[in-house]
Amino acid sequence: MFGEFFSSLLETCDSRFFFNQNIIINSNNRYSYPNYLLPINLDIKNHEGSFNNWPITEDNLKTLETVYGDKWICLPTHWVHHHPNHSMLPCTGIRLYCGNIIDNNLSYCMWWLKSHIYANTLWPSRRKEIEKMIDNNHRYKDQLKNLLVTNNFHNWIFLSYKRNILNNKNLDLRFYIKSTYHQLLDSKMYCPPFENWIPVDIGKLVNIGDTDNIENKLGLQNFLNKQKIENYKEKNLLLLKEKLNLTYDDLVGDNWLDVLSDYCIDFFNYS
Repeated sequence: MFGEFFSSLLETCDSRFFFNQNIIINSNNRYSYPNYLLPINLDIKNHEGSFNNWPITEDNLKTLETVYGDKWICLPTHWVHHHPNHSMLPCTGIRLYCGNIIDNNLSYCMWWLKSHIYANTLWPSRRKEIEKMIDNNHRYKDQLKNLLVTNNFHNWIFLSYKRNILNNKNLDLRFYIKSTYHQLLDSKMYCPPFENWIPVDIGKLVNIGDTDNIENKLGLQNFLNKQKIENYKEKNLLLLKEKLNLTYDDLVGDNWLDVLSDYCIDFFNYS
């Protein structure tokens, strides 16, 4: 959902407000955003659970204040809760969604081309999760053990087993891509009115430069760098063209999803 780019866009809008570190941008226009909770040894990007379950203490808050002072920091996460301030952090919640189906489809393509297709490094929290599933005698524990072998981890394979996204109990990359797309579609396009969360149509912001909503909500009028947004948009469309030979206007119907599936299958040399 362009979340790490959006975080980078926010934090570089004005140094008077935001703490700012160097953002890593790779050749595929993927933004790797820093974990600003690292000083308290916490990562909430993939944290499953309510905000009030984040193990943040008063001492943690003092540590963060020592590191960042009175500056704002962005904390991207895949999880939302009705009350972001329950985390003990003084949070303003911003929830991203795409109200336009083409923007949603572009987001899904970028997810594969920038991230999911390259998820071959087994990070510590995912390793612990797999080990726990094996210890709990998961029905696919033998297959999960194979993912612990060095250089043998693929995130889509793990999620296929974890979420039972299997075709007649078998791995099927095309089936996974299409099933996951339809599962994500409603959650990406629908933004329920969670209290204290600011809804932002990230598709509008990225693809037509609509910054007014979030600027007004945060009191940062005319601060977001529209040229940065335009450059990001153009690089995304170039990646779409180079990898899939598709344009933005091609992302309608079902054909683009077949094209994406074919590309990923060829990339993985998987059938």
